[in-house]
Amino acid sequence: MSLVRVAGDVDTGVVAELRAALETALAEHPRIIMDLTRAATIDSVGLGTVVRARQAARRRGGDLLLAAPSRFVQTVLHTMRLDGAFPPSTPCHKRCPLRAQSRRLLPGVGHGRMRTVDVTAAH
Repeated sequence: MSLVRVAGDVDTGVVAELRAALETALAEHPRIIMDLTRAATIDSVGLGTVVRARQAARRRGGDLLLAAPSRFVQTVLHTMRLDGAFPPSTPCHKRCPLRAQSRRLLPGVGHGRMRTVDVTAAH
């Protein structure tokens, strides 16, 4: 499983970096967790990137899960009728041990190491 952590807004300013991070993560494993703990908003370009990455993951037998989406992101997902594709989740630190000191997978999620890719908006 791969982890992609996003800080800042998921918008046109980070979409190229996000796309590259998601492609790298997907090349290593078809299951990706996108940690949105530090991401407040998402625009249509960012959302399109996330949806395309989820489709690519599912074609490879995996999935892309959103951890700790903000209320804004949840509202966008609901408005775009994507809340079924990306069901609500608990904050990442409560759901799985994705803190910097721990890269181990959650029991029940799988076995092995987790690769982390960080994407930070420069605002």
